[in-house]
Amino acid sequence: ISKAKDHRVSPDAFCKHFGRDVRNEQIAKIYARYDSALREANALDFDDMILKTVELFENHPEILAKYAGRFRYIMVDEYQDTNPLQYRLVALLASKFGNICVVGDDDQSIYGWRGAIVENILEFDTEFPNAKVYKLERNYRSTKKILQLANCIIANNTERREKELWTDNADGVKIETFVGTDENNEATYTALQIKSLMSRNSALKYSDFAVFMRINALSRA
Repeated sequence: ISKAKDHRVSPDAFCKHFGRDVRNEQIAKIYARYDSALREANALDFDDMILKTVELFENHPEILAKYAGRFRYIMVDEYQDTNPLQYRLVALLASKFGNICVVGDDDQSIYGWRGAIVENILEFDTEFPNAKVYKLERNYRSTKKILQLANCIIANNTERREKELWTDNADGVKIETFVGTDENNEATYTALQIKSLMSRNSALKYSDFAVFMRINALSRA
């Protein structure tokens, strides 16, 4: 339903847009009931806050003129993770002055599953022909070996702008990878790595180590 709203697809048009099958027919029915419940409660969900604002601006030019004239400069961060509706909102707000700056990295576009489209950033200078593109390719925190690996991996992305990350930092240690069977296997490997390093260097303390994980729940293991 959220994806449908991002693409401005109504309950009646749901199956026509996303395809007609048993699952989508059920979603369309639920979507229609959900939409009715929102109206009866005089409520908006998160997607509606953007959708209804866009509709308001498009249907009432005088209101758009008021708000487009209020914001002389617009800046959007993490632009690679925006959806079609969010693009439309900022485009409308920037329609008077055209002063819009977006920051993002097409190689870090990971939220397609929740509606983001990488085309927003790839086609930005097409949608805004006067835009200038600045590539921020210098990295200040990673070692050369990490960036070499990163460059090799992201070169395989099919939808991207060419870029080459570089740094003046040291080469750094060789990168190792380990693929665990589950979180317990990963935790055991991590603990053994720390234990091994400490046994080889008496100056190390446990507080010298940091373990990064994607979600906090993995810390239990």
